[in-house]
Amino acid sequence: MKTRLFTKSAIIMATAFSLASCSQEEELLNPNPTDPTTKPGRTVFSAGGDNGTRTTMDKNRVYYWQYNDQIWVNDGGTWIKSSDSEMAPDNKTANFYFDKVMTANSYEVLYTGFNSNDPTKVTIPTIMQYGPGDRIGVRGDCGVATATRNANGTYSFALLHKGSYLGIAPLKVSYLNKQYAWTKMEIISNKVISGTYPFSSNGIDTTNVTSPSKRITLMGGDAEHPTRFQNYDNNGNYNYFYTVIPPVYRQLDVKYSFVDLENPADTMTYTKRLQPRQWIENNVVQFRHAVNPHFYSWDAPVTEPHDGIGNRSNHNATAPVFTKATNVCATMPNPNEMAWYILNGDPRWDDVTEWTIDGGASYHTGGVWIKKKNFITGFSEEVAPNGRDYRSSDIGISAVRINNDTYRTGGKPNGNQYFFLPALGFIYTNNIDVVNMGTEGHYWSSYSSTINSYEIPLAYNLGFDSNMIYLAHTVRSQARVAGNGSDWFK
Repeated sequence: MKTRLFTKSAIIMATAFSLASCSQEEELLNPNPTDPTTKPGRTVFSAGGDNGTRTTMDKNRVYYWQYNDQIWVNDGGTWIKSSDSEMAPDNKTANFYFDKVMTANSYEVLYTGFNSNDPTKVTIPTIMQYGPGDRIGVRGDCGVATATRNANGTYSFALLHKGSYLGIAPLKVSYLNKQYAWTKMEIISNKVISGTYPFSSNGIDTTNVTSPSKRITLMGGDAEHPTRFQNYDNNGNYNYFYTVIPPVYRQLDVKYSFVDLENPADTMTYTKRLQPRQWIENNVVQFRHAVNPHFYSWDAPVTEPHDGIGNRSNHNATAPVFTKATNVCATMPNPNEMAWYILNGDPRWDDVTEWTIDGGASYHTGGVWIKKKNFITGFSEEVAPNGRDYRSSDIGISAVRINNDTYRTGGKPNGNQYFFLPALGFIYTNNIDVVNMGTEGHYWSSYSSTINSYEIPLAYNLGFDSNMIYLAHTVRSQARVAGNGSDWFK
């Protein structure tokens, strides 16, 4: 998975939407007595290890040191800062030098971030800037250790990180123009999440914060200096962006802002709500979010659009057959209403009219015009035009379709009796890319249907392309269009 070099910690996790449950301490460096690691009048504190056992904990999670990191040592009640440091070529080992001879058996060690001037405070900035060579040490990384004396007069320590870590990967999906870039990600908390915190060997004191804020803004640039969508690095690993989160129970929302580099006026925002959780010291939570705000597994929570992992709510899998939706599909038309739109709504395929998503500047064609329900004689939610009630049975569903022999084509009909459904495409289960945008449309109904021969639960949806429009039932975990039904159907 993606390995990013941070100050003292590059934190990575292979499983998306999962909490890293194990903690990792930096391994001890045992200086080779044949290689002098002390200098006259100075004392060296060594951290890290190159004995190969780092990857046995988790090959996808490795801590690093970085150039000019420094540590604090409690010398008889006075905190002193290392005067300089040396990093190994792989940044897994580091030596920190103090300009005095130190002889105690052990010393308390603190790390309070890059360029820290105070061993008793840790700052998690409200505004952070990401760019090449960015380091987690400027975003609140911190840790504690006890350094013990070696036979040759050097000291070794293993740093225990005291922050919790959030990694976010906003993923490009196919309907976004390739020139899109994210300009900022805002992490919004129900509790204070940034500011200057008291710090000690006990960790971050979250009860007494200076300049407190419930928001962290991660700036990604603008049209001239953006952070482009790159789902993967050169090794095929996800690109994550990291920040430190104070370790308490909290609810987070992540708000993304995007800009089209070829059309700077074309901007988009998208907010994702994360599940409340206890944020734990020295642990990482990673999320990767596909930016498809209109696509959901059937009746997923409104705050959980399709993310490539499948709907995390069990509702769409456990809801009984022929059940009314209660979440994102609750206001979509039921299958009887969809049958009226299909059979009596005079549907007309249109591959001429241009449309865009969320007011963006990128235009597409392909969609269907359907009569508004007020202009469809006999329109009813209780029964379909053929007298059946598909809310309780799917018998005869194959007849609810219009094929190309009677399916009209052309541009926008005259008058205001019709509404337009764009051909937004769909997303397969466990995928993130929208397929067949501009050629197919698939809209969830407010009712589940039956279970197929593979014992997979299904739900009704209205589908169309240039050759037909029909009522079908589809695997609930696939992503179709949903949301406020009145936004789509009139």
